[in-house]
Amino acid sequence: IYSCKATTGGGGGVVVEAGGAVSMSSGAQLRTNNAPAGGAAHVTGAGSSLTVDASEISSNTAMTTDGGGVYVEAGGRLTVTGAAMFENNQARTLQGRGGHIFCDAATLSVSGPSTFDGGYAPNGGSVAYTRGSSTVTFLGEAVLSNNVGSAQDISGVCSNAPLADAAFDDQVRQEGGTCTSTCSAGFWAQRAAGGDLMTSGACVACTVDPCPVAQYRGECQSHSDAACKPCSNKPAGALYTSGGIPFDNNNCEWTCGADFFLSGGSCVPCSANFFKLTVGDEACQPCPSSACAVGEYRDTCKTTGGTCVPCTTRPDAVAPP
Repeated sequence: IYSCKATTGGGGGVVVEAGGAVSMSSGAQLRTNNAPAGGAAHVTGAGSSLTVDASEISSNTAMTTDGGGVYVEAGGRLTVTGAAMFENNQARTLQGRGGHIFCDAATLSVSGPSTFDGGYAPNGGSVAYTRGSSTVTFLGEAVLSNNVGSAQDISGVCSNAPLADAAFDDQVRQEGGTCTSTCSAGFWAQRAAGGDLMTSGACVACTVDPCPVAQYRGECQSHSDAACKPCSNKPAGALYTSGGIPFDNNNCEWTCGADFFLSGGSCVPCSANFFKLTVGDEACQPCPSSACAVGEYRDTCKTTGGTCVPCTTRPDAVAPP
């Protein structure tokens, strides 16, 4: 949709009202549109939604108020995902806020390698300006660049950057509501030394290396790497022989210990008069019962297998004078 104009209200190219839903995908474009607010699109009312998936919103203008690209309000939702591109959108007037996006009591969710470039908003929030009970989430891979807004302070500035990629500075501003920045799946937020997690941290890839024997790699948490955890899948009487298989499963290989044999998926103790000195799943062996040679006796079956060993004392021996 190119070069459309709304003379009143918002949404030069698209208007989504309560309960409505519009989805842009596969390279769809909203370009060079303008309106008093929301140059490209106006999303308003409970249940209204606009999804921008691997599509482009560029060179649109809010002529008199806010939201150069998209104006979202009153319970509306804007979802930006895939390799979406917001480029050169502007809120033109001196009071203009939200170069690319303006949210008022709405929800904004940004994920995927989305790019926000060249936004302009003289009154703050060159990428996004939110207020009221808006909820804003930027995932770590969003790229913000070359956006220009005022440096004046606005209450409730949202300074939690999309970690490791860009500092919000004046690019995202918020009055009220909640504003969060999280790392994508497979990454965790690492705090910089002496710094605040959300403004000076980095999204770090979760460790995927195998763990030592008897351990598996646990889940990567939002603010901590995936740590090795003890396996708990072996039965009593067994010993672990590997780490998790796959590496992040509580599934370490095991085998039965000495004096235990494998039966029905469990390690069962050898019966009386049977022994097993080695680690493994083989069966227990009967203790020998034959007599030993003169001067020898049969040792304990469970610990040595009942081998014959030389006698070291005689019951009738007399101590030398």
